[in-house]
Amino acid sequence: MELIRTRLLEQLRGEVGERIYYQKAADDVALEKNYPQIILSAEKFTDAVHGVSGLLTAEIICSQETKPEPIEKKLRSSLEGVFFRGEEIFLLKWQRTELFEEPASELTPLIIGMAVTFAIYEFPSARTVAPDIIEGLESWALELDAVIIGVTDFGEIFEPRRETPAIYFSVEEVRTARQLNAAVFYTAKVRLHLFAPKVRERRAWLSAINNELHFIKAIKLDDGSPARLQGTQYDLRRDEIAGQIEMTLEYGARRRFDYTHGLRRHVSTTKPAVDRTSTAAARENMDVFQRGMRIE
Repeated sequence: MELIRTRLLEQLRGEVGERIYYQKAADDVALEKNYPQIILSAEKFTDAVHGVSGLLTAEIICSQETKPEPIEKKLRSSLEGVFFRGEEIFLLKWQRTELFEEPASELTPLIIGMAVTFAIYEFPSARTVAPDIIEGLESWALELDAVIIGVTDFGEIFEPRRETPAIYFSVEEVRTARQLNAAVFYTAKVRLHLFAPKVRERRAWLSAINNELHFIKAIKLDDGSPARLQGTQYDLRRDEIAGQIEMTLEYGARRRFDYTHGLRRHVSTTKPAVDRTSTAAARENMDVFQRGMRIE
C-alpha cells in the first residue's frame, strides 16, 4: 500500500498535496483546508475464476470548491496498468467509479466525491524445477526489448511503455504425451501476457512476437534439453490478463536410472547420481530428446 501512496504522491501532488491517507484521514479532516484528499483501502481475497487477488478502493473527497472528476482521471492514469513490487509483483486494473455526496454539517462542508475501485492481479514466479518450460521461455524472451515480469529487476514500480512493454508467462496445463524407455514427454500449454499502454501498441508487439515464434523449432530449457514449439494461437479477443498468445510445446524429463529397488540394496551396484546440469549431461539430454521428438 505504501508503494501505491508513493506513486500517487508523485503524480497528484499538485492536486491533493500530501493529503493521501490509508483507511482514515488525519484527525483534523473536518477542516475545509484539508480538501481535496484521497483515502486508500484494500481487501485481499482469492478469485480463482477471474484471477483477482483483491480490490483497492481510492476515495476522492472534495468540498464544493473542487471538482473530483479531473482528480479521478489523473488517478486512474497513474495506477492503471502499473506494476508494483510487494510481497508478490502485482498490477492494478480499473473496475468502476462511483459518485457520492455527504451533506454538510456543523463540522464538515458539503462533500462531493468519487470511489474508484481497482482489481489487484498478482504475478508470482511460475518457475518450478528442471526441465523448466517457463524458465526456458523467459530466457528466450530476454532477447526482446521488454521487461520480463519475475526476471527483470525494474525496481519497485514499473509502467509499461510503447517501446518497453512487459511480458509474463503462465502455464495453462501440462499433460503426459508419451512415455519412452529413457524419458517421459509432456505437452504444455503456456500463455504469453503482454502489457503496453494502448491497444494498437499491444497488437504491434504481439504480431511481431507471434511471427518470430513461427521461425523457432525449439526452446532450449535449463537442463540443455529442447522444448519443441508445436503451434501458437494469437487471439485478439483476449486481454493482457487472460494472455493473448497461447503456445503448445512438447518437452521431456529423463527417467532416473540411479534408483535401486529395495530388494537389491544389499548389492552395491548403485551408480552415483548424474549431475544433469553439467555440459556433458546437457549434450546427452539434447541427444535423447531430439531422438524422442524426431527433430531434424
